[in-house]
Amino acid sequence: GEEITDTSYSFAGAKDVLNAFGEFVAAVSDVPVTRLLGRAPEGMNSSGDSQQKDWNKKIRAAQQIELSPALTKLDQYLFASARVAAEDAAFDFRPLEEPNENERSERFKRDTESLEKLSMMNIMPQEAFNEAAQGKLIDSGYMPGLEAIIEAVPESERFGVGPDDDMGGPEPEQDSQLVGDHFVMTAKDIRPGDWIMLDGDEGTVRSVADGKVTADMEQNSLRQFKLDTLDARSIERDGEKIIWSLQRKGA
Repeated sequence: GEEITDTSYSFAGAKDVLNAFGEFVAAVSDVPVTRLLGRAPEGMNSSGDSQQKDWNKKIRAAQQIELSPALTKLDQYLFASARVAAEDAAFDFRPLEEPNENERSERFKRDTESLEKLSMMNIMPQEAFNEAAQGKLIDSGYMPGLEAIIEAVPESERFGVGPDDDMGGPEPEQDSQLVGDHFVMTAKDIRPGDWIMLDGDEGTVRSVADGKVTADMEQNSLRQFKLDTLDARSIERDGEKIIWSLQRKGA
């Protein structure tokens, strides 16, 4: 007669084998497991951000190393057919990841603070600094439409410098104590090279950084003051020298 045999199969561990194989394929292809297999990141408090950043780095490297040279060679023919000079055109790849609102706000704050410190260091002509700062704001996209707005401004005023005004802005009234390149009467406008008078002593400003002004005073040698503790009583010009008459707040 016929003989029937029942055989049972166990698939225990098959899931682990498939997962291990998937991770092996992901490693060989250099694609994150979360993206290749479409599954949520594993592990405590794991968000998958690190894997996504690694993936973005790979894509960016491929764009710069492989695509950019090829597109650059192709562009010369595309531009020629469109009757556009190749040196007048450029391209860039779109960002792989858009920052959130908090990240954009924090980055804008860091950039503006850096620009403020650079301005205080007085390391370049003010017109050149203004042009560079405007370019930074335009390239970063913090202020949409800024480039078109600036282009509408007359070239003589575009970078805050007019033909008769080294630092921009309207000429002060003749009877005003506010002169030169300081049009906001606060101690925060003090710059290296200015002359200050305070506490019966006077001297030349050496540096301005981190909310403090360091000056070579005649009576007390090198001194440092906090800007937020000072008020400007008057500002005068003696030739090329800006003279600040200061007093301590509450005095």
